[in-house]
Amino acid sequence: MRKVVLYTMLTIFTISCGTAKVEKKEDEKKEFEMKEKAEKERQELLRKQQEEAEKQKEPQISRDDILNQFNDVMQKYQNDLTSQSLQPLEYISQLSKLNGKIDGTPEIMFNIATISLLLEQYQKSYDLYLKLVKTDHLDKAFTNLAYLAYKLNKIPDVIAVYKPFVDSFNKEKKIDENLLSNYAMLLIMSEKYSEALVQIRTILSFNQLSIPAYRSLAYLYILTKKYALAEKTINLAISYSQEPTKKASLYVILAKLFETMQESSKMMAAYKQALILDPYNVDANLVLSILFMKHNAGNQATAYLSKLVEKYPSHVLYRNLYAISLRMAKDFNKALDEYDKIVSVAPNYKDAYYNKGVLYQKYMGKPEEAIKAFQEYKKHNGTIDVSSNIQSCEKMIKDMKEMENM
Repeated sequence: MRKVVLYTMLTIFTISCGTAKVEKKEDEKKEFEMKEKAEKERQELLRKQQEEAEKQKEPQISRDDILNQFNDVMQKYQNDLTSQSLQPLEYISQLSKLNGKIDGTPEIMFNIATISLLLEQYQKSYDLYLKLVKTDHLDKAFTNLAYLAYKLNKIPDVIAVYKPFVDSFNKEKKIDENLLSNYAMLLIMSEKYSEALVQIRTILSFNQLSIPAYRSLAYLYILTKKYALAEKTINLAISYSQEPTKKASLYVILAKLFETMQESSKMMAAYKQALILDPYNVDANLVLSILFMKHNAGNQATAYLSKLVEKYPSHVLYRNLYAISLRMAKDFNKALDEYDKIVSVAPNYKDAYYNKGVLYQKYMGKPEEAIKAFQEYKKHNGTIDVSSNIQSCEKMIKDMKEMENM
């Protein structure tokens, strides 16, 4: 009996000791975790203090200063939707840092979206415009959103965004000509012609002189190959339009109609009329420049494009065509200078790298430089397969070395 009691006491003691050891280990673990947590909190506090100290060192720019600077740059680029430049990219970076400090107003978001569009950052621009339409109902965001729907192949998505607003306007018997005409254009691009026609008629029932409605109707007739009705509609819109630049844009549509109908003399006359009304109409100038070059009128194209480049120095499409015209005029070094100017202000403009490669390869006999240019083109996701160009340049280099060793 005594042995049993003693054994039981020893067992209890052993268990107690084991339990004490486990408890001690758990206490040590908890203490370690607490110390580790405290250290992390201390490190986080130090990091935040360092960040705050760095912010204090930064020059303090007021909200008004930033907005004034931004408005200046927007004023510069607002009439040049294909212009690309490093300057607006810098403003985007600056505003992104200051966005929280200046409340991130819809106007700032709209400006960032617009400059992103100018820089061909289409997805970023689309996301911002979409947010502005959905959350702030910013009217002027709708037009560019419709354009981006076409560029990004998101027409059904944007139709779904437009529809509640259109339904709301119709219910309240209000008319927004731009909203409805953009919606009609989206429906036309989706080949929903009868639905588009309903929207156009709604606009015209409110305003028989609506230029946006006639423009949409003209496109509907062009796409459905009702060319006579399209011509009649455009001419009617031209007769109603009073503003020269808008009238010029209608002549451009008329010119494109004549191009579709293969009536070249009427097409040229329409483009020329557009330029009389608006000497810097982008579409008309680009078409005429390309036509000059197609007919090997290099010097004529160069003189024509040099005036456009002088007027719009950051317009890369004009500069690219100007460089090609210089190449046609055999002014290779000047053409090269133009390509360098393009990539200095628009590093992502891939066509400049391709044309630069062609210039080096086929006209200046510099295969090493041509390969570099073609590789840059590939790096910027160019759509033309330049592998044969690179192979040709490599063969040229090999042949030149063999000739040197002879």
